[in-house]
Amino acid sequence: MGTRSWHIRLREWFPPNDPIATIVAILCILREDYFLDLNGMIKGGVNLFEDDSAEKGFPELDQNSSEWRRLYFFRNSLRTLREIRKAVERLHQEKTCKEALRNEPESVKNAFQKLRDEMNTGPDLVKDLRDKIGGHVLYPAVQKALDKMDHGRRGLMQVGERRGKIHYKFTGELVLAMMLPDIAPEGQIQKLDGILSTTAKLVLVMSTIDDVVAAYAESRNLRW
Repeated sequence: MGTRSWHIRLREWFPPNDPIATIVAILCILREDYFLDLNGMIKGGVNLFEDDSAEKGFPELDQNSSEWRRLYFFRNSLRTLREIRKAVERLHQEKTCKEALRNEPESVKNAFQKLRDEMNTGPDLVKDLRDKIGGHVLYPAVQKALDKMDHGRRGLMQVGERRGKIHYKFTGELVLAMMLPDIAPEGQIQKLDGILSTTAKLVLVMSTIDDVVAAYAESRNLRW
């Protein structure tokens, strides 16, 4: 199926002093963020620490390693997912948003409810990882990782004549240790696979956000 494009009037789609319009605008931004996160994370292989030899990845972004690039986008995806959840929960926590949602047609309410249900998949896991290594690189998380670091754990250091050739490739080991400080190094990859399986279920939120936008557009007779 081909694509089609046209200009929309942003003021018409997202009028001022309209809580629902504001939430939908936020979700549109975060949907595109998440799409970029997923592409940056998956290209090169689904397993963050195992290269797919048939996939060239993004050479300019992979100078540290493709593993680091994928780990970076995974971390960023946690921030994005957290922001999506916050936007959806705002509809049920803030008075003006709750009142505005009550006045929406059932199609819009149902679309938002479906998105809310999906975002309840592993919310504590997403928040914990986001706080540790997604939105922040927290001092306590780094300190705990270093305190529990195995004495024999190694990581690569790359030094070249130009700044672009200097890379602290050991940072992948540090981030993995921050994510899973109480897991022995030999078990961390397996544990990470389990975490990825949980967060992978949230890939569906992109199409659910599309459903929210479609219901919103239809309810306001906007071109979709």
